[in-house]
Amino acid sequence: MPKNFVFCNPEHHQKIISLLESSGAAAIIAATGRNASLAGGVYPFPLIEDGDLNIPSVYMTEEEGVRLLPFIVKQAKIESISKRIMGKGFNAVARKGSNLSE
Repeated sequence: MPKNFVFCNPEHHQKIISLLESSGAAAIIAATGRNASLAGGVYPFPLIEDGDLNIPSVYMTEEEGVRLLPFIVKQAKIESISKRIMGKGFNAVARKGSNLSE
C-alpha cells in the first residue's frame, strides 16, 4: 500500500517503508516478471508507485534483472528523470435511496 494511504495502512507495511527509508538506500531497482493480471498486463510493470516514498524507484524486465544480478555488490548510476508534482484529490461519495441523512 502507498505510504500515506488512509484507507488501508497495515502496520507491517509501515514497518517495511520505515526500514527502506532509514536504510540509506539511494534507489530501488525492481525487476518484474510477466503477469497479465498486474498493471493491465504491462511488461515490465512498475513495482512501486508511491509519490510519498522518499526513495526513487525504477523498474526493468526480468531478463534485464538477471543480467544486472552479478553486479549486486557494485555501485551503479541510475538516471531517472522525474519529479513530484503536488496535486489535490477528491473522493466522490454517493448514496442510494431517498433518506440522505443516514
